[in-house]
Amino acid sequence: CILITVTLYSSFFFAHSYAMGTRGPGRVQNIYSYIHLWLICINIYYLSGAVLRKAEAKAPLSSAIIDFVTASKKKYANSLQYAPYCAIVILILSVSLKERTTNRTVSLMLKGTAVKFDKEMNERELALKTNTQSAITLKPLTV
Repeated sequence: CILITVTLYSSFFFAHSYAMGTRGPGRVQNIYSYIHLWLICINIYYLSGAVLRKAEAKAPLSSAIIDFVTASKKKYANSLQYAPYCAIVILILSVSLKERTTNRTVSLMLKGTAVKFDKEMNERELALKTNTQSAITLKPLTV
């Protein structure tokens, strides 16, 4: 599972690194960061199942990990009840504080800029489709 996800994640960078010599544009890097989080979650899920299977078979390292986690749960039982809330806050902050595509898109939608841009692009598309001349002059976009 780890080898597959590392290979998959590395393949995302190959095309941009090969063609452009960079990691790619900001929008692409935003997608990479979300995929990176999903791949980490998949690996944690996979590895936790593997550790539990090994612990059932009384493998020494896995049993030690399970014992440590069980002891930690007992010691920090009151603190761990807030873990889901902390995870939600971290996810919200990672989307809202990062100056990338997601929060920029939401702000453009709230300001009405996205609707205005869509209207102007539709007007341009209609002008291009209904044009019978060999050359056409389009007015510049305002957004």
